[in-house]
Amino acid sequence: MDPILVRDIQKAEGCSLTAYLDTNGFWTIGWGHKLPVTLRGWNGLVWTQEQADIQLETDIADAGKHAMALPEWTADDSRARRNALVELVFNMGCTKWQTFTKTRTLWRLQNWSNASAELMDSLWSRQVGKTRSERLANYLRMGCYPPSVVASSLYASSLSAWPHGFALVAA
Repeated sequence: MDPILVRDIQKAEGCSLTAYLDTNGFWTIGWGHKLPVTLRGWNGLVWTQEQADIQLETDIADAGKHAMALPEWTADDSRARRNALVELVFNMGCTKWQTFTKTRTLWRLQNWSNASAELMDSLWSRQVGKTRSERLANYLRMGCYPPSVVASSLYASSLSAWPHGFALVAA
């Protein structure tokens, strides 16, 4: 599992060990894990940190599998852009991401500047907030991590291959 991707998602999502209703009215727990819709809801559900961490790994792997099946995956020419795509699918789901037709077309054309601008000019960007949307838009536009990430030991220790057949392209 790519530690930079995991860290970025953890920082953006935060972890709640008690189920809660998110801003869209969906029951959520752990590191942004959306629970299945039920008639009774999930009020009172509590997880351990271990359960939340295991589910996060599963959710990132699932998002990665969905991202790899998208046509824009083959246009990704850097680790930062691939992580951005996986995080976008993780955050909004593959079905919702597929509605970003203009952004996705620009992505496939490797028109990074305009794809980044389209991503920022979306309801999603306003909903998730400036920190996450700008970070992902910058990964997309620049194709690399900022110097603070590159210089960190986290980056150096994370140059291993991606899980489940993910190809690693160093930034």
